[in-house]
Amino acid sequence: YVEALVNNGYPDIAAPVIEATKKKWPESDARFFAIEVRGLLALGKFDEAEKMIAALPDRTGAKYWAARLEVANNFFYNGKKAECSKIYDEFFKAFPKPTKEIREFYLQACYAWGRLLADDKRFDEAVKVYAQLLTQINKRRSEEDANTWCNVACETAEMYLKLATDIPDVKKRSQYLTPAKKIIDALLWEQDRHVYFGRAIALRANYELLRGDVAKAQETINEYMPQLDAIHQSIVEFDPDG
Repeated sequence: YVEALVNNGYPDIAAPVIEATKKKWPESDARFFAIEVRGLLALGKFDEAEKMIAALPDRTGAKYWAARLEVANNFFYNGKKAECSKIYDEFFKAFPKPTKEIREFYLQACYAWGRLLADDKRFDEAVKVYAQLLTQINKRRSEEDANTWCNVACETAEMYLKLATDIPDVKKRSQYLTPAKKIIDALLWEQDRHVYFGRAIALRANYELLRGDVAKAQETINEYMPQLDAIHQSIVEFDPDG
């Protein structure tokens, strides 16, 4: 609820709710502090947010870094890429792996940082960030985590294939095609998640094309055509006018 208020442009309304919530759940202090900083940034109170962060006695803990990531994200969304990159670089050096306290912030940071790198066409760096992010998502933990994993997996595989496309010599593409195939094969087991399963089939066909095997690419589409037809039919039944 608190995050929804901040994210939808009501950080001033969220402030008293944050204070009450911190008293009820003191163990979530770092999270709420970061949301508080996000609210100040949303109101354009950058200096005030920086002063709050600077006043923290511990500049190595989760509370400090969760807030700094909010500043980084604010830089990101305002097009200040150099300033954003500096904070992310510092963060990942401090936390090669996330602690339990900052796990959600860490996952969000990985995704935002990977997207920033991709937007800068630094795909080789971005795919490493996404590959690391995949290892941190347990898709068996919840339905939300499963969908998050599938989405990140699709984007990661697409990025590997993009990198492979940029190599003219088919024989030298394996450094990207091999990890892409591993992810795609895992996605092909997600037949109940129709959107991701459909994307996985397209990725697998593209993978075969990049290997130089046009016949295998067509064979892939033919192999999964019954499932694709069933998915299409279920979509039509769910939304006949769509």
